[in-house]
Amino acid sequence: MLGPATILKGNIAKLPGRGGITVLDDISLGMEIFAMGMRKGEKGLQKAVNDALIESEKSGEAVRIYNQYFGQHTAVPQPRVFKIQG
Repeated sequence: MLGPATILKGNIAKLPGRGGITVLDDISLGMEIFAMGMRKGEKGLQKAVNDALIESEKSGEAVRIYNQYFGQHTAVPQPRVFKIQG
């Protein structure tokens, strides 16, 4: 769940010298929740997607992917404040 702070930090990161601007992480600017749509009644697909997401959390793959795009060594690091649960 990423919000406007991510976009703001990304734009600031492009400024020369980061524009002397600091965004405080402890102030929530908002939240976006992403979802996947599927046809109503697709129980098999729903189970397969949910199982894959839960397994990725258990195996650490979800954390690895998140860190690849939003971790400490990215242009716009964001703390991971959620856990995939079933």
